[in-house]
Amino acid sequence: MIDPHALRCAFDALPERTRKVFWFYRVDDLSYAQIAERVGITIEEVQTEIANALYGIDRLLRDAARTDRELATADQGSRSRVDSCCWQRWWFRHW
Repeated sequence: MIDPHALRCAFDALPERTRKVFWFYRVDDLSYAQIAERVGITIEEVQTEIANALYGIDRLLRDAARTDRELATADQGSRSRVDSCCWQRWWFRHW
């Protein structure tokens, strides 16, 4: 099961245009053509942005899960120094 907080952090870490396109597609249920018109991009760019969003969210969630497993086995004292929602910094380093 996906942690809603982790999913929100991963979504927030996406670039603004990618986030906007993905939101229109998944939440507002708009067609590619409607999204392209609203954002001012081509349909091909909409498809690319959706693919980038899915890839980015998947990668961040997998990395976060791996980090959580590593932290669970590490010393509890070091865990307090780790910001559980520091994925944005990680995202911008690896995007």
